[in-house]
Amino acid sequence: MNILLFLTYDCDLACSYCRIKERRTHPTVMPWDVAVRALEMAAAKIAKRGCDKATLGFFGGEPLMEWDTIVEATRYFERCLREIRGGGPDGRVALEKTLTTNTLHLNEGKANWLKKNGFYMGLSIDGDQKMHDSCRRFPNGAPSHSRCIETLRFFPDPGSAEIIVTVSPDNVAFLADSIEWLVKNMGARNIAVNPVRDDPAGLAPEYAAKFAESYSRLGDIYIDLFRRGEYLRLDLIDSKITAHLHPGCLESAKCRFGDGEIAVAPNGKIYPCEQMVGNDDFLMGDVFDGVSSSAMKRIDDFKRRLSETPACSVCPVSDRCAKWCVCARIALDVETDSGINPVFCLHEKTAMETADRVANTLYSEGNPLFMAKFYGGT
Repeated sequence: MNILLFLTYDCDLACSYCRIKERRTHPTVMPWDVAVRALEMAAAKIAKRGCDKATLGFFGGEPLMEWDTIVEATRYFERCLREIRGGGPDGRVALEKTLTTNTLHLNEGKANWLKKNGFYMGLSIDGDQKMHDSCRRFPNGAPSHSRCIETLRFFPDPGSAEIIVTVSPDNVAFLADSIEWLVKNMGARNIAVNPVRDDPAGLAPEYAAKFAESYSRLGDIYIDLFRRGEYLRLDLIDSKITAHLHPGCLESAKCRFGDGEIAVAPNGKIYPCEQMVGNDDFLMGDVFDGVSSSAMKRIDDFKRRLSETPACSVCPVSDRCAKWCVCARIALDVETDSGINPVFCLHEKTAMETADRVANTLYSEGNPLFMAKFYGGT
């Protein structure tokens, strides 16, 4: 069972690709009674299902702006889980905690508390100054890169966190240099590249060419690192290699979009994913009245229609595709004969081409680090 508290719509930044500001509702900050009810509801579901593990996540806006709620909600949920019987050893429920932040509100005390309490951190930093400041600016237009990097001095080990890089038509030209900068200057070893899929500019031919060039350069960087014996987890490459070696693994690891996964907005409304918060087409209910059976049926019907898309069923690389991610599939509201988001397909196929070149190169060389990572050292 995964529960994510969308603590606030507020944020210091005004990123050009952010859609949160379009979905703001009242209140903009989650009241404590909403957080309590959400956590109690999640604990009840965990007990009913006999789950052996759960995830509590904090998202926004910028969740660190609501620091007291993070601390108290974490403690409260831990108490809730101690009072129920789950499916783990001796009835325990293992709790994973996650937080995604733009880093601006980090300080030494917060960083130490997050580390002590075992939080998995997602740091939203787009890379070097050119890429980051092309999209991630303050509301007055001022750049934010130097401020974000400055606050990382409080984070004990940035290399242990997941660095989240958002790539759009406005910054794709800087992508490869930015990944290289993150590795060399921040010691990043776990990087997630999140393409913006709801920008119509992504349909332009020149955008496809820029993306292909940037992804190809990422492949070169990946190969060079492994040749030097330097480890990197780069999701857009790793996931495609793993899906080729272990067919069906992406399907088994897919997001659950409302089925064992919920996101709670500041006003208490429940959505199937943090990406859908504020989009009432996917409203499931609220923390006080519970989940609506009719809403769940509507969402289940929608997921079934997506899974039956004819273009996917005949696609030769469908089993390596992230089509299981409902949010990615619906991100761009565009009508096509195939029923498929063309920007989604562009990213997926380009990533596969890059991953195949990387894998073929390093496998043919018998690269020890690559073999250990994907073949268990064989």
